[in-house]
Amino acid sequence: MSELQTFDKVQAKLCELTANSPDIIRCQAVQSLGAIGNKDAVPALIDALLDEDEDVRCDAATSLGEIGDERAIPQLLENLVEDPCGDVKQQAVIALGKLQSNEALPYLRILCISRDKSICWDEDEFMQGGWDDWLDIQLKSIELLGKMNDEEAIPFILKAIEDENGQDVRSVSTTSLAILGAKGLEALSDLLSNKDERLRYSAVKALGNVDKPEALVFVKRALADDDVRIRRLAVEIIARHNPKDPVLQEIAFANDLELCVEAFMVASLDENVRLKALLDEPDARVQIAIIEGLKVGSSITNEDEIIYRLLSDRLSDTADEITAAALDVLSLRAGKLVLPRISELLANVDTKDAVLWSCVKALGTMKETKAIRELRKLITNENRTLRLEALAAINLHASSGNQEALQLLEDAANGIILLEELSAEEQSEALKKDSNKEVLEDLKAVGLKVDTKENIDQGPSSTLGSILGDEEKAKDIVDAGSGDDTPVKLTNKDLHLLSLAQRIPRKRKVSPDGEGISVNEDIRYFASRLLGDYPRSDVNHVLVNCLMSQDNELRRTALDSLSRNLSDELCLSEAAIGLIPGLLNEKDPELRQLVYKVLDAAYQDEFEPLILEGLKDISIPTRTTVYGIAARRGIVTTEFLEQSLKDNHPLIRSISANVLSTRRDKDVLNSLVDFGFLESGLHKDEAGPLLRRVNPDQASDELMKRIENENPITWLSAITMLKNIHSSHHSSDQSPLAA
Repeated sequence: MSELQTFDKVQAKLCELTANSPDIIRCQAVQSLGAIGNKDAVPALIDALLDEDEDVRCDAATSLGEIGDERAIPQLLENLVEDPCGDVKQQAVIALGKLQSNEALPYLRILCISRDKSICWDEDEFMQGGWDDWLDIQLKSIELLGKMNDEEAIPFILKAIEDENGQDVRSVSTTSLAILGAKGLEALSDLLSNKDERLRYSAVKALGNVDKPEALVFVKRALADDDVRIRRLAVEIIARHNPKDPVLQEIAFANDLELCVEAFMVASLDENVRLKALLDEPDARVQIAIIEGLKVGSSITNEDEIIYRLLSDRLSDTADEITAAALDVLSLRAGKLVLPRISELLANVDTKDAVLWSCVKALGTMKETKAIRELRKLITNENRTLRLEALAAINLHASSGNQEALQLLEDAANGIILLEELSAEEQSEALKKDSNKEVLEDLKAVGLKVDTKENIDQGPSSTLGSILGDEEKAKDIVDAGSGDDTPVKLTNKDLHLLSLAQRIPRKRKVSPDGEGISVNEDIRYFASRLLGDYPRSDVNHVLVNCLMSQDNELRRTALDSLSRNLSDELCLSEAAIGLIPGLLNEKDPELRQLVYKVLDAAYQDEFEPLILEGLKDISIPTRTTVYGIAARRGIVTTEFLEQSLKDNHPLIRSISANVLSTRRDKDVLNSLVDFGFLESGLHKDEAGPLLRRVNPDQASDELMKRIENENPITWLSAITMLKNIHSSHHSSDQSPLAA
């Protein structure tokens, strides 16, 4: 059977079901015919407009509007006038609008203003339900009259606006008037003098959306409105149409403070005009608006330039917002020239947070090395927001290729930053023998002998390769532990790093706004997350170091970053591969899920057993991830996927079905058809596109057999799948329905 014959057979069956089946099936059949969009179905859909069930009539009107065949207009008009159901009337109105039916215009005008008695309504439903379904129809009618360019509707729309007892139709009415030509604009201009300020606002807003000079003339009239919101809106609209409009400069120097602020914010004014205004302006809000407009311009290269002097003076302003605004402009246009002032602000303990944030933002845009070092000072700030902003700014430098900035991120992820911040007394306390007891026991457990006597600080500088980033040194240590009895001597820094790696809680510097986590933890979490943007072996080595911690949050973050960094070209190191089995035995399901993502990102054949084992994971999200990996990597058989279609969890079934649809084995199609019927059609919407991918004709034939031979309860699923197989809304690779 040809594709065209299959399609005709499907459509004929659906048309048959619109008349001879239970109401829920009739609804689904009508909806499916609309989605398929073939005009041969129009007669059956017109008949469905007379169905005894109002839901079927609603769906029929919707489908006819989608297909767009004028043959439906007479019956749609009849439903609009005679059908008592408000929902059916609403869908008939929408369909007639899509069909651009001139015959419907008189009815739409009437519906703008009243629940007219010439139209049939279900009065019992109105009395019992307490909701007037005409209200929804009124709004839709007003909207469609504008879209259908019916200038004769203007008086009706205005009457609807003037109805003090009616619903709020201001927004939809003014929008429609704005697209009804010159007469509509004239009507909107008259509304600008209405006593209702909300109506005036809607009128100005609608005029602003009209790209015609005469509309802008009316908008400028609103600059004299009593309501400040309307005046500000008018300024915004004028600037949107022409930011250099001379009227904006007049407004900027007028006595209306609110408009002055708005004009300086949105207008494209000459720099000298702004600087002159800045000299004399006492109001903080206006100053900020003036300064905001100075962001774009030529570079400032000399401290004697008037713009630099004016803005530099405002870095000492008592108003934080002015200081911040001035700093933003100077950082963009003066660059390193303003660095000394930023250093002063950072060193001043009285500098407010808003200004500090601007300093961080400014330092993030500067290429100078000093900017990175100033940011370095802020990484351990007690204010969490400022601390993370500083790291983000350092990341901007690193993403531009600055190696020093990237090294800072690596140090932060490794926990080295806080070590440098500790006082000598704090370091001494952190390095006491008993405070590292657990670390030393762990080292002994793997066969290492560690000397922690008083002469420890005289030993060589060495530790595990995972901490130092030096595999040769790591090998020496392991060899020492497995060979002779020579103790390994660790430096103070080694012990501190090992303590961090084991995440042994000590006396912590706690962030007041970080929900109880320590500053060090917070820094490591964020830095390791940022490192996921740098696919480099040295960065990945740092992330692997983080996996040696017992802090699951840090490990999760590091794994996520690794999964983004790794690729076929940048694979996992041997050290990282050695950690994988242990991580997969962790109780944390999110941790295990991320491990599998890492294995997928740097896939090697030797990972296959690990992934296959993950198919049994007790965590559904983890198992779902593993199923996707296994299927994509082609390490599961078609038989396994077919069996997985019966899995207890719908996500597993969905993934298996999606991958199965790419296989060309003999029984795949029947398995996918069965998938669509599972659990009373839970997957029917998914199954249709998959069957279309495999073989739409054979799938259609099989579904037609199901409709003929099986219980009507299953028809709903079959019809939905047929609709999705043949829908005109699918990609351009369509069946003959488009003919």
